[in-house]
Formats: sequence, C-alpha cells, structure tokens
Amino acid sequence: MVVLAAVLATAAAAAPDGDKRVRHGAGIGGVELGMTYAEVRRILGGPQTVDKRERLRDGRRYVQFSWDFGWWTVGFMGRPGKLRVAFVQTLNVRQRTVEGLGVGTKERKLRSTLRLRCTEVSSRPVRSGLGPFERRCTYASHRGRETAFVLGHQAGLPPWNWRQNEQIVTAVRVHLREADYCFRGSYICQSF
Repeated sequence: MVVLAAVLATAAAAAPDGDKRVRHGAGIGGVELGMTYAEVRRILGGPQTVDKRERLRDGRRYVQFSWDFGWWTVGFMGRPGKLRVAFVQTLNVRQRTVEGLGVGTKERKLRSTLRLRCTEVSSRPVRSGLGPFERRCTYASHRGRETAFVLGHQAGLPPWNWRQNEQIVTAVRVHLREADYCFRGSYICQSF
C-alpha cells in the first residue's frame, strides 16, 4: 500500500497537468525560467537522466536533465552552485500557447500566426552528408527570451513526399536566448 502511494505521488509530481500553458518567454506548465533545481524538483520530482553537461566560455555551466523519458527537458545555466532554469521543453500535445500552438501544429499555421525566425541547427564542424539535427521556428517574445517550436515530419508518412508530409511541431521549448544552441558556441545555425 505504501509502495503504491509512493509510485502515484511520483507520477503526479512528474506530470504537472494543473497548468498546461506554454507562456511565451516565461515557462511551460509550472516550470518557469529562473527557477532553481530544488523548485523544479518539487514540481517534476527527481530527473531520470542527465542529458548534457557543458562548460561555457565565460566560466558558467550548462546542465540539462530529462523527466518521463524526455517528455520534459530542463536546462540549468549559471555559475556552480547558482544554476537557474534557462531552458524548458515539452513533448506534451496538451500544452499550448495562448494562440493554440503546440506539439502537432503544422508549420504553415505556425508561420501564419506568429512572426518567427526559422533556423536549421548543425553540429560544428559540418561533415559532408550530415544534415541539421534540428529545424525550428523561434518567436522572440521578451527581451532575451524565446519560444521555439521544433519541427519534424508526421509519423507514418514518407519523408520524400513533402506535399503530404508538411512539417509539424514535435516539441515546444521556452529558453533564454543565451541558452540556445546557436549562442553556446559549438553549433552552426542557418536560416531557412
């Protein structure tokens, strides 16, 4: 009985369905930019994986964790001992912006609704034959804060048939501009 209660409490903590909104430049659900690790842990519980650890050029650090097998991804940036949320991403189709945009939205609707900057992100150096690892459209909502809509192909449709296979949003993230791949140094970003 105690074990069942612990499992249910962990599942409830990792799925904050009370607030499903994506707030441009602020956060997603209960996770907001600027929160500490302890505050995020109270909302999502303990992370399942550490996805990335980077030392940035200016001496700061970037650490990225995942919850629920990547359903939630949160990146922390700052000096050691003073890390704060700089990046939060969700794969949840129920979490939407005030305009109704989120996972599953077609690229055409995204571009017609918001004024966006769309880029392809590649690792540096670009090796021949390797394309970008991410295509996304970004909305600069607040000074230094952005909402990014990661694009991908719809499941079950052949990727070579672009007329039927319009790209859709596969993930939504809110981040500080300085936490973006393009500004961390080891990536190449090109507009499309």
